[in-house]
Amino acid sequence: MRKIYFILLLTTSLLFASCSKNDEKTLTDQMNRTVKIKQNPEKVICLSPVMAEWLYKMNLQDKIIGRNSLCNYPSEIMQKTDVGLVYLLDTNIIKTLQPDLVISNSQLPKKWIKWFEDKDIDLILFKGGNKVADIFPAISLLGEIFNKQEDAKALISTYKKELDALEKTISDNKSRAYFAIKFFKGVGNGAEDITANKDHLYNDVMRLAGVENTEYNNSRMTIARADLVNENPDYILTYANDKEEFCSVPVYQKLAAVKEGRVIGIDKAMLQELSPRLIDAIKNIRQQISNEDKE
Repeated sequence: MRKIYFILLLTTSLLFASCSKNDEKTLTDQMNRTVKIKQNPEKVICLSPVMAEWLYKMNLQDKIIGRNSLCNYPSEIMQKTDVGLVYLLDTNIIKTLQPDLVISNSQLPKKWIKWFEDKDIDLILFKGGNKVADIFPAISLLGEIFNKQEDAKALISTYKKELDALEKTISDNKSRAYFAIKFFKGVGNGAEDITANKDHLYNDVMRLAGVENTEYNNSRMTIARADLVNENPDYILTYANDKEEFCSVPVYQKLAAVKEGRVIGIDKAMLQELSPRLIDAIKNIRQQISNEDKE
């Protein structure tokens, strides 16, 4: 009898071990971390606003149980439990939610990566890029995570077609444009403001929008105001909420683009690193420039 019991116990243990093993898969995330996750994650905390948008695009929103405080698009995600910011997470809420998986971008502090690893909570990290097309590997990885490879391929195909259409309609005769990422009102003309050079994602956005980035060869991402005035670009691009303030800076009022109303405001949320809305932002820039050119 004991022998039969032992055999049954051994068989059950082996079956359990086999099932546990089959319930996992091994992936490499975009920070080159080898991670074991569940075959079918059902309870996901998303700490990346951009990846949350892509989860909705792939109809995976029902799997999201928690979000970063900054996740606010689409608006439905606001109904998900707020677990805090990436640098100030609420560990009590996270433990209560008992997620199968946490998704974040590479900006997640090391102390939180270690915390998730210590708590044996599966974590997948995504990274950004400086080209609009850099989002495609991330979509592929989402397909692997959720066993939606065909859906991921279809989504990539759709976005590639849109990108190809933009590429084919870039004019050789480009206007010159400057992107004002951050500027400081009320400081002297010798102050340096933050812009986008060739290594910044916005350079690719500008290229696809059909304009030439005046700071393409800038070795840094800063420029002295006097230099910008000397360059006198045809267009100024900046965030929509900053447009009025930019135009109010006295030294900028010397720019022809400010004098003649060629300052283009873009919704900052649409310009988030590798957001699904980047293509819409590019089309919006094109449209605004086209409208200005017609006037």
